[in-house]
Amino acid sequence: MRKMESYTYKKWNKMWRLWKLHKLHSPLEELVTYDNYMAHGHVYFFNALKNEINIKRYMFVLKEFLSKEVYENLETAYKIYVENLSLIKSGQLDDVELENMFMEVDEKYYEDTYELTKIIMQELAYGSHINICNFIERNKVIKKVRSSK
Repeated sequence: MRKMESYTYKKWNKMWRLWKLHKLHSPLEELVTYDNYMAHGHVYFFNALKNEINIKRYMFVLKEFLSKEVYENLETAYKIYVENLSLIKSGQLDDVELENMFMEVDEKYYEDTYELTKIIMQELAYGSHINICNFIERNKVIKKVRSSK
């Protein structure tokens, strides 16, 4: 089982390297971006995407993967963001005021953060095109998994 863990770990690391280079394909791109930017909260996520078209595109993809509760929380955060966009962009709010504005939706996200990690792992395992070049190790792992069934 150690080889399987090693293979998964290598795929996970490769996924993050590709993300940093902006070379991940959808939906991993959107899932990993959301996961990474949410370390700083919803306002950071929306600001990092820069414009409404990008935000809508990401939300469209995320809707397909997130649970109803987590996606509704994202929609709520987006409504708060849009309603206060002029204040946010103007810089009239300090960090504490921004944090208070998004506190409830950010805390809800952090309660369910494990769900997003699980979704990313599933997509990485079954839906992604990320391959590790060590085919000998990969084939050994596949044989071991098949024989254990």
